[in-house]
Amino acid sequence: MSVNQFRTDICESLGYYVYRLVDPRNGETFYVGKGIANRVFEHESETDDITSIAEKEKHKRILEIKADGHEVIRIIHRHFPFETFDKETSELLSFEVESALMDAYTGLTNIQEGRDADNRGSTHISEIIKRYSKEEIVPHHSLMAISIPISIEQKSLYNAVRYAWRVDINKVQNRYVLAHTKGLVRGVFEVSAWLKEGTEEFEIEFKDFLRVEKTAGRYGFIGKELSKDSEISKLYLGKRLPPVKKGAMSPVRYFDKLQSPVK
Repeated sequence: MSVNQFRTDICESLGYYVYRLVDPRNGETFYVGKGIANRVFEHESETDDITSIAEKEKHKRILEIKADGHEVIRIIHRHFPFETFDKETSELLSFEVESALMDAYTGLTNIQEGRDADNRGSTHISEIIKRYSKEEIVPHHSLMAISIPISIEQKSLYNAVRYAWRVDINKVQNRYVLAHTKGLVRGVFEVSAWLKEGTEEFEIEFKDFLRVEKTAGRYGFIGKELSKDSEISKLYLGKRLPPVKKGAMSPVRYFDKLQSPVK
């Protein structure tokens, strides 16, 4: 059955969509577009004011398909119904999918590239790494970096990073603490005091925390998170730590001022 339009009820529910025009003779997708209502059917009637080479190629392909006794295959690749998405979101998402599909199919007759293709289009992984790699920290202060789970990061970063660690109390003095997830610094903390497990001060400060197995040498600290606009935070926040040495297992790392990590 040949269909050349959607009924009104379908148009009102379908929302914005992304579609492909496919040549039935070889299965090749020759056009990717986004639209609403009956846009997917309108290309065959667009015979006026065709001036661009790409548009001429698309129209030529359609005419050749019909001349060979076939119909263009129309595929709704993804749609964003108004029952689920508001109109603005529906259109925005369709732009994104259209751009991704245009990157995926070569030899299209589209005039324009996908939306924001220069910045977010098909990109080799080496370029992705180059574009999005964060600057590695340079320790302008004595630092210690503590790894915290990503699941905890969205809760209280301060509480996640300050309790409770096996540390060398002689090493931790006068160091800023960097909270990180997978090597990316999420918070910078100034420490006012380290409390040893088993002491009255420790038990009072951390009485509401989920208890960890008691082990000699475990400490927690009292301090404050530095503002992201502070001069010290600007040096470290959002930057990455140097790679961990092979075989290193401790969640705590130490960095001396302007030197390589000492552990």
